Amino acid sequence: MIALYDVTRSAAGLGLLSALHKGGVPVVVYGDERGASAYDRVVSDHEAGSYELTRWLVGQGRRRILRYWQLHWPDYDDRPAWLGARDAGHERAMRDSGLEPLPPLVVPSFTYGCARREEFDLCARTVAGYLVEAFARYPDLDAIMAASDG
Repeated sequence: MIALYDVTRSAAGLGLLSALHKGGVPVVVYGDERGASAYDRVVSDHEAGSYELTRWLVGQGRRRILRYWQLHWPDYDDRPAWLGARDAGHERAMRDSGLEPLPPLVVPSFTYGCARREEFDLCARTVAGYLVEAFARYPDLDAIMAASDG
């Protein structure tokens, strides 16, 4: 059984993995979320990737980098481990470069309901509204980092 990190974010998902594991089914979890430590895992190094991307942006002369995070869950403080790692890598790279990291722009995710052209246009306009607010708050932004998935 190969389980994506979403499975480990619910009690039902963790129960299913536990039952399969106890029944002798090999379980591998993609990700490093809470509850996954009992299983073999495949984990991307999001902290190193975010660090390297930020260092590259700084090397290109970017100093005011906005992290744009779309969330599929209601609480940023309950974000998945991979997003926390991205934040840590970015913030470390900024401080290593003598720069102060900006707080991330956290918005609700719209990507799942944007399949048709009309839906996509609505999603794009909504996202643009959040970006307008960010540019008003930080008029000197010169780069935006976004998760690749959305």
